[in-house]
Amino acid sequence: MKNIKGSSSHYLNNFLLPKEKKFAWQAGYGVFSLGKTQLERAIAYVDNQKQHHSKETFND
Repeated sequence: MKNIKGSSSHYLNNFLLPKEKKFAWQAGYGVFSLGKTQLERAIAYVDNQKQHHSKETFND
């Protein structure tokens, strides 16, 4: 997780974001498990993320 968070924030800060804006991850991370009965709903949630996030700007 440390490598993923470090690499992604480095890429964002050095190649995608303007110099005056800095991306930083919150401390820590969460892990969740799903049972078979929750799997279909979780897949639908992930499949719809692109559409859901297209409505958000993520600007402060």
